[in-house]
Amino acid sequence: MNAATARELKLFFRDDAQRIGESLSFFVKTWMSGGDTDLVSRCFRDVHSLKSEAAFLGYGAIAAKAEAIEKVLATARDSGNLSGGQEFSLQVENLCGELRQTLEDLNAELGEPGQEDPSRRQEAAQFSSDDFEMAMIQEARCRGERFFRIDVEIGPDEPMPFPRLYLLVNNLELCANVIRITPPLDILKQDRDFAVSLYATTGKESSELEKALDVDGVVSLDIAEIPFGHVGQARKEESAAEEEFSPASAIPRYARGERKSVFLYQDDLARNAFLAACLGVCPVKDARGKFLARELASALIRQNGTSIALILEKAAEMANDTASALGKMLETKVRMDGDVFVPPAVRDALNTILTHLVRNAVDHGIEKPRARQNTGKPEWGNLLIETVIKNGDYSLKVADDGAGISVDKIRAALGPSAYASEKQDGILEILTRPGFTTRRISGAVSGRGVGLDTVRGLVTGVLGGGLSLKSKPGQGTAFLISFSDRTVKHPAFSAQIGGRMLLAPKVMTERIFPLTEKISGKKKLSYTLDGVEYPLRLLRGQASPGTNGILIRAGGQTFIIAADSIEDEKLYSPAELVSSVCVLMSHDS
Repeated sequence: MNAATARELKLFFRDDAQRIGESLSFFVKTWMSGGDTDLVSRCFRDVHSLKSEAAFLGYGAIAAKAEAIEKVLATARDSGNLSGGQEFSLQVENLCGELRQTLEDLNAELGEPGQEDPSRRQEAAQFSSDDFEMAMIQEARCRGERFFRIDVEIGPDEPMPFPRLYLLVNNLELCANVIRITPPLDILKQDRDFAVSLYATTGKESSELEKALDVDGVVSLDIAEIPFGHVGQARKEESAAEEEFSPASAIPRYARGERKSVFLYQDDLARNAFLAACLGVCPVKDARGKFLARELASALIRQNGTSIALILEKAAEMANDTASALGKMLETKVRMDGDVFVPPAVRDALNTILTHLVRNAVDHGIEKPRARQNTGKPEWGNLLIETVIKNGDYSLKVADDGAGISVDKIRAALGPSAYASEKQDGILEILTRPGFTTRRISGAVSGRGVGLDTVRGLVTGVLGGGLSLKSKPGQGTAFLISFSDRTVKHPAFSAQIGGRMLLAPKVMTERIFPLTEKISGKKKLSYTLDGVEYPLRLLRGQASPGTNGILIRAGGQTFIIAADSIEDEKLYSPAELVSSVCVLMSHDS
């Protein structure tokens, strides 16, 4: 794996780790009010995924902390002790605090290598004065680039210092994206001080930047990397100090927050990609309309999507590393019919699915060299990761030539009184039960009984697809996954409005809040929120406004709809959402 790919994978891991950390904090707060089996299982799956990712990327300390949390959750789950309690809550809270402290080290590593210069950290934290600059940095981070500060000085004896500086900037722009020049060149011309700091993002190494800036007249050049993890920390701390938004207890707690302005470009990309997905399920009679819909979806996904080749490459690397750690010999093959970009929701789901399937295949399926020789197999095991993509339909296969699935082991794990079907569908149903495992003792790789349960949940719940199994004792196992662009689900809030249900997609929802202020107007209603007056739309058939507001941005406009009640977000397919989207996009609701 090259350095750029490894860095991008680690950036993905850091995002996942931060999300799981927030999920754990919510879990600790909720547990005191009473145990919830589903909440324990969901949290358990998150921690298990975090442990697997950390082990693969070599973060032993993070994997150890996740393992400690996993053991506590496993004890509660297996014992059936789901009554909550302060002692248990404090135990998990302390472990989560240790995990968060360990995750802090990621920021330093993924920024400047080695020991981090505190002045760089402070400088990065202050780099948040311009929303456009912050958006450019965020986009560079998503592309896997690095953020540099370049201090350069032209000698006092240079007869044409100002043109030299322009040449420097021009050379830099050929291999990097220049974010800021401090001080601006027009001010430099007045001050006659020819020392500047250039901030730029690029996928190239610092040595290539140094070569580009090798210009006559330069007497001083210093190139230093600034960690992405500290950029904008000052703004985050200020935001956290502001008064929190407190909606009514009967409606979900949600507000888009600072991303509304700082990452506006990314929000627009996500919104447009969602609209393209809805457009894809609409019946379009004109062939040109179908063609334009496909082109729009493809262009947008390329802007904020991830190459499926990268996802499969990561899975192959994980398989080989896992085999090496377990003392097994493995040859992993990746097959795909061309590179395709997938949206973030699909990327995250496939990343986790492949993590579990690959590790299970190597740990449970592939035998050790001596055992393979005893059964007449070559020492080297084989693992195939294959995707077939056609017209937005995806087929994914993870197949090994290992020992296959033992029905006898399944029966032993279930107990003598349980029935275990020998049909493939029946075996898959058992294997995907929460907490089921044939292992008596769990290991660092698998054995907690969460992997296939997680896979099934993501395939059916997020991708809207199907999962099937083919296995023969002694010959191997293959897991088959199928889904479509048209089945991938999107988060939305369900609102009851005047006796009808409307789904408000999360990418269109700016805020949910109680309507506590007076509604103005007679024919054209309006509502003032945080000092800004917004149009308030009544849907057809809605006689009067409800008591809860949803701030919507759609169709080039921002407006409020009033609902009688609003439920927490759930996942819906584009086919389920398209009617509500058309209503929200219409200027005449």
